[in-house]
Amino acid sequence: AVQRAQAAGIIGEEVRRLSSRLDQLLAYARPRAPEKTTLAVRALLEGARTRATQPGSAASALTIEVHAADQHVLADEEHVAQILLNLLQNAAQAGAHHVELLAGPCATGAAGLVDITVVDDGPGIAPAVRERLFQPFATTRQRGAGLGLSASRRLARDNGGELKVEPAGLSDAGACFVLSLPSADEPVLLKDGGGA
Repeated sequence: AVQRAQAAGIIGEEVRRLSSRLDQLLAYARPRAPEKTTLAVRALLEGARTRATQPGSAASALTIEVHAADQHVLADEEHVAQILLNLLQNAAQAGAHHVELLAGPCATGAAGLVDITVVDDGPGIAPAVRERLFQPFATTRQRGAGLGLSASRRLARDNGGELKVEPAGLSDAGACFVLSLPSADEPVLLKDGGGA
């Protein structure tokens, strides 16, 4: 009876893994067009933390801190949620224990963008891996499909944004990803050129 229960558990886990991989392949092959709305960044980050730390999630053991001002982006909520969940799951699978989700004005000074930065305390990303990180089917894990980051970058770009990895994290170790999305808080210019 014990062996049957163990076998059933293994089969259930394999079915969930294969279903997840199939979902990734389908989402990559046929992404849904974005339905952009104004989204509160803090709520997006809080929602990502809640989803990622649910019992049974790959990232359930992570400690996730959220630091965000009251900013808004114009993007598809499901797309952004998927990107953030992919980044958090990747951090956990790489061995991170702590992740910070930070939001603020675009670091490059590009007007009209909000940066959402995901910084973890994991082992970081080797330079050889960094070069092919966003290519489809590039993975360092035995059980990964290698589509998460490629699909996440595609979703970011479909929403008028970008997803990139920083050469060195904001700390000495770990990985640092930056998701840039169009701001919904840009002031509207009046006909005389002044701000709203």
